[in-house]
Amino acid sequence: MQLAALLLAAVLAGHPGGGPELAEQGMPAFDGSTRELIITATAYTAGPESTGKRPGHPAYGLTATGTRVQSGKTIAVDPRVIPLGSKVLIHDLGEFVAEDTGSAIRGDRIDLYMDSVEDALEWGVRKVRVHVTPKI
Repeated sequence: MQLAALLLAAVLAGHPGGGPELAEQGMPAFDGSTRELIITATAYTAGPESTGKRPGHPAYGLTATGTRVQSGKTIAVDPRVIPLGSKVLIHDLGEFVAEDTGSAIRGDRIDLYMDSVEDALEWGVRKVRVHVTPKI
């Protein structure tokens, strides 16, 4: 419901996918075509260190789009920059899907889902080149 309200607000404001406010931050607004970006990539897990949720919590392991997190597939994005549902090709890693959001994921950042804290810490913070293709 929140996503529908945000999309409606963006359409009514006349700037879907980010619009002028992102351009003011130095980021291009999303126009619906495939594009390449150089962005900062971090990693997260389903656990309390990343999400505050523990096994047994009703939303544990669920993304903002309602799917279950999957290592090697799920990434969290700022939907003003990369729309939810987009396919994101991360160079040297493969294809991921923008299925989640995160409180610290704003602007030109993504967060790759990983199964273990050790893997997430090993990933660290990296600059990556991505190609974004919107969901049609």
